[in-house]
Amino acid sequence: MKTRQFYLVLCYILCSFGAVSNATNVEGPLWPISGSEYGSGIIGKPQQYIGNEQLLSELFISAPEGTVVVSPADGKLSFFSICCYRTLQYSISFNEPGLTFDEMYELAIKEEEQTGVPAKYYSGSITLILADGRRLHISGLRGSKIFKTGMTISAGDTLGTVSYAYKAFEEPHIELSLSTRDGKIDDVMSFLGLESTFVASDYKRPEHFSRSEAEEDLDVLLKSYKECYPSLDEIVTEEQFSAFKDSSLNLIGDGINYDDLYMIVRSSTSARLAHDSHISVLDENPLRAKINYFPHLLLEILNGEVFVARAPRELEHLIGKRVAALDGETAEDIIDRAGSYLTLYDLENRSYRDMLALTASNFVYNFDYSKPRTSRIEFTDGTLYTDEWSRYSVSYVPVVGENTAYVRNLKRNYFNNYTFEHLNDSTAFFSLATFDLNRVELDAIRDSIIAISGIPNLIVDLRNNPGGSIEVINELLSYFLTEPSVPLNSYKKVNSNTTYESFKYSNNHSKDEIMFGDYVPIKDEDGYYLFPESPAIIIPDSLVNYPGRLYLLTDETSVSAATDFPAKIVRNHRGVTVGRETGSAYHFITAEKFVDIILPNSRIQVRIPLIKEVFEDLVTERTPMGRGLMPDYEVPLTYEEIYTSPDDFILNKALDLIRDGKYLGENPFPIETEPQKHVLEEVWLILGILAILSISFAIFLFMKRRKPIN
Repeated sequence: MKTRQFYLVLCYILCSFGAVSNATNVEGPLWPISGSEYGSGIIGKPQQYIGNEQLLSELFISAPEGTVVVSPADGKLSFFSICCYRTLQYSISFNEPGLTFDEMYELAIKEEEQTGVPAKYYSGSITLILADGRRLHISGLRGSKIFKTGMTISAGDTLGTVSYAYKAFEEPHIELSLSTRDGKIDDVMSFLGLESTFVASDYKRPEHFSRSEAEEDLDVLLKSYKECYPSLDEIVTEEQFSAFKDSSLNLIGDGINYDDLYMIVRSSTSARLAHDSHISVLDENPLRAKINYFPHLLLEILNGEVFVARAPRELEHLIGKRVAALDGETAEDIIDRAGSYLTLYDLENRSYRDMLALTASNFVYNFDYSKPRTSRIEFTDGTLYTDEWSRYSVSYVPVVGENTAYVRNLKRNYFNNYTFEHLNDSTAFFSLATFDLNRVELDAIRDSIIAISGIPNLIVDLRNNPGGSIEVINELLSYFLTEPSVPLNSYKKVNSNTTYESFKYSNNHSKDEIMFGDYVPIKDEDGYYLFPESPAIIIPDSLVNYPGRLYLLTDETSVSAATDFPAKIVRNHRGVTVGRETGSAYHFITAEKFVDIILPNSRIQVRIPLIKEVFEDLVTERTPMGRGLMPDYEVPLTYEEIYTSPDDFILNKALDLIRDGKYLGENPFPIETEPQKHVLEEVWLILGILAILSISFAIFLFMKRRKPIN
């Protein structure tokens, strides 16, 4: 250790622990981030979900890049390497004895293309064997220290500096985890003396809950929706809310098993209550693991009809037949019941619900695949079919796979966030799989746009795009807008600007945390609001700007930022959309910040968004309230697109429009809305003041430079 570093660490320990001279005598572990308050900077902890991955034992702590990281406890160095995590459960290590982390890093990042992990997230990792035999793992390190396996590490020794441990986090951070002597995951939070969220790997949820336990979970869930979710009044009335609670209590009865309680919780995120593209149950549906029997006919829903979508080869002649009733339940009732199960859609969105209905026969069969079953199907032509379900998996036709463009599109950008192609001399194709792009990717996109700037037509494919960063949206908009963007009435709304009582059940926020202290109330309105200081005006990039025609491909899989981006293109009358309604709503989404609520008895986790983000409040025929961004040129969803056809119907429609010269019509939006008028008045006022000041300053200089006449 360098002398200066030694004294810095020593001074920190002396100040923090009452002039104790030997770090190894300190009671309890040290906080690994040197100079930081104990317990500060936690950005991820056990049971929390990061995207779709659940943290089991990992603890992530953020700090400025380059901050010194010290050993929390005494131990012997068991292992060290540069590692990169492709997932939380799968990592690749690079080890060169005798080299520092910094030196190993330079060698390891040469493998970046093979691992698919950005070089930023290659970091030093060490494993310490503690006095009791447990192993402490720390990653996210850089530094110039040389390690040797077997060397003694003392509490307070410098291990390196803060870097980046895992790709799910943008800010610099380290990761800690703990394992037992025999390699099982252990509780690193308790080891560090923190209030723990860790659940042991051998933990088993109870199979049954008393009425009081289930009622407590339901009460916590419903109160969390009311307190945390600012868009609840937009999608459910008080009467509907009360009806959901009453029906759920009836289902609970004198007690309930885990599977049925899970389905009640899941139904709260469906059309029955708080449906939203950003509300979800984080735990896996237990019924998915209990598929033991299989129907021979898979029934789906399209255009208000129930029909046979797939069947074994010997029953292929039944595919396409319309169903009048299933086990005595009419097709109309089946459609209503299935519709109540649908989740992950905003407001009155239709496209996403249509896609779900066409691809999820489990809604039709009420999720019941666990036991022997006989289905009686009556077709609209009067014929009957009795389906004795199979104990073994059924080979259905058509086989859904690479033969359909819909599936190919899902996989096209699996390993690439974007692609550029020249379709012909007059048309280029830009597929964008996410708006979470790093600087290297954005620079490469800039270069590609420059390269195709002379091509008159550009198709931008935003299908299968889950969204991402507003900063990336704005930068990309600057490449495509040819005039400064239209100012909009945008704002954010939350339910509280102090604490949330529900956060005591959260695993990603503290019950004392104040997240929205800068939001303010508005007279005669509920909630708290944050308005931009001025409308966000996007200025076209002066160096990189595509001047040609824009055709944006959207459908039910274009959500969040992938709705916002084409919405701003359309709102500025800069391009057209081709395909279907976007998955997220046009006027607002509820997202950005989330709380993950763990129900106290079942431990089921529900993610609830906290911020209502209003894009604009102007409702027009082009942008009806409650819907996603509607297409300028619609391509309806069909059975063939999902199940049988190799043709990309939406892309082909865009190519037909280009061939026929069809593009923008009249601008459907008011040329000058009230917000714009006020902005223009303010701009002219500012320009007038600047002009007066300039003239005054010029007169002052002129008078100063005049020589007096003798």
